[in-house]
Order: sequence, then C-alpha cells, then structure tokens
Amino acid sequence: MHRVRLQRLGLVAMSVARLGRIQPFLHSRIQQRNLSFLPEKSEYLRKLLDDSGFRNLKCALNGLPEGGAKDAGVGKPGKDLPSILQQNQQILEADWMIDRSNAHISCTLKLSNKSDNPESAHLVTIEAAYPEYGPKASPPIIPALVDTHTPKAERIRQFMNSMWRTFCVNDLLKLNVKATMDSSGKLQVSECDAIVDECAIHRQPEVFKHVVRNDLPVEIEAEKHLLVYRKYLPSSHPIDRRRFPGNGRIGTIGL
Repeated sequence: MHRVRLQRLGLVAMSVARLGRIQPFLHSRIQQRNLSFLPEKSEYLRKLLDDSGFRNLKCALNGLPEGGAKDAGVGKPGKDLPSILQQNQQILEADWMIDRSNAHISCTLKLSNKSDNPESAHLVTIEAAYPEYGPKASPPIIPALVDTHTPKAERIRQFMNSMWRTFCVNDLLKLNVKATMDSSGKLQVSECDAIVDECAIHRQPEVFKHVVRNDLPVEIEAEKHLLVYRKYLPSSHPIDRRRFPGNGRIGTIGL
C-alpha cells in the first residue's frame, strides 16, 4: 500500500501510440483535479470507516478501560483537553495525509466542546505521526490522551486508530472526518471525504467502483495497460495552469 508498483517496460511502447489518439474532455465545472475521490455524501466511505472499527465506537462507553495503550510514537499534548472532555458533547475533526518529506502519515485532530456560543468553545489541536498500517505496526502514543486518563480520551484514541486503518488499507492520499461524541461516549460521523491514490486502481478494484473520477480519457486509457499517465494541460487551461504549466503536448508516464 502506498508503494510504487513497477510494471514491465514493454508496456510503454505498446501503449504510448494509443494515448495520442484520444482527445481529452473536461467538465466546465471542475475547478481542480482531485483525480479520484470519495465525496462528502459517500455512503461507501462511511462503510469503509465502519469496516475499520468505527462501528464499534457507536456504543456507549460502559466497560471501557481507563487510559490509553502504551504504544511507540510521538504526539503533542493539549493542556485544555481535560476541560473539553468534561463537557457533554465534543466535536472531532481529523485530517489525514501522507507527509512525504518526513516519510510518515500525518494526522491533525481538532477537538472542541459543542457549544451554542462559538466564542465560549475550547479548542485543542493534536498532531500525530503514524507509520504504515500493518499487523505488527503500533499506533503512536498521544500524550494528551494518555495523560488525561479518562474513558472518553480512550475512545478518541480508538477513533484515531480506526481512521489510521481506513487510510492505509484503502490506499487513501487524504482523509477528512468530522464526528460528534455525546455524553455517553457514542461517536457519530457527520461529514467525511477522501482522495484515493489513482495509482492504486489495480490494487483497489472495489474502492474504484465507488470513487468520483476527474481523469482525462487519455489517462483512463493508460490504466488499461497498467500505466500511470498524467497529461500536461495548456498554461491557459483553468484547471492546472498553476500546477502543470506547459503547452499541453507532453505528459508524464509512471511505471
């Protein structure tokens, strides 16, 4: 997962000739090229979260152990976390992405108490670095959660670990989840969306049955030959003129 899969060099010569015969088409409403994504109202993404353990977090906290597991990792404590968890309801907003510079999976969790008056709501931001998910991989210690030592803090830790699994198992590039935790500790997702690694189409055939795609037809054709092709658009094109300036006559092929 999230690894470059090398393909046979012979596929390049066989496929490039066909790529030039396909004319690209772009919908006028597309403003940016999130090539393969699961939108906010995707029930399938909610299913992926449930399959990774979130469905177990929809129950009350009765019987949960105090505190978090002693795992290896890093985190950033939040001094206001105990006061936030004492409130009846909390709002959790998590943003996941791949940090290529530091070679880890980055999660930023914003935790606040649900309040009718936004000015009175406390906010804690927790940042954590996760490794690639696997049977022997350990999630990081998050001091703000371990030090708080409450069942609700343990529930948040479980929530983050379930998203970690969702992110890695399904080859996501970005994952955004917003959830609410009530006084009993039950969690309910209110918003979620994700961007899927378009290079994972052959590893994730079931996921790609549900994604919304903004690829050009020429790029879709390349996939049939196990190629990852990205066409450079004209510099005057409204979509990619800032990301891929050029004359639109060249592209890149990843093997």
